Amino acid sequence: MIKDEPVWIEADYTISGDYNGEKASSITAGIDGSLWCLLYNATAQPGDEQQVAKWQTITKKWYKVGEAKGVNLSAYNEISLSLVKGNGLLQLSSATASQENATYTDGTTAAAP
Repeated sequence: MIKDEPVWIEADYTISGDYNGEKASSITAGIDGSLWCLLYNATAQPGDEQQVAKWQTITKKWYKVGEAKGVNLSAYNEISLSLVKGNGLLQLSSATASQENATYTDGTTAAAP
């Protein structure tokens, strides 16, 4: 739920609502309204790690979060994310002193090789 509105993944993996038609295999929201997902990859097998993306409300775009990948995720807030890795271990994030330049998705992630 984001601002009392449900956000879910449709049968074709598209994120419901006005989220640029991006496709995701998993989605989570933080208590502060931050929205995170694992970008859908049509060639992924069970246990394959997928790219983490975060919804940027100002630009209304998803951006890829560096090299962060996982098989499942859970968010607490804007900076706290938990990832289940392919080997079953848990990876926790925290704020860092620097931030990489944002790489935005174009809504065609599923079609990329």
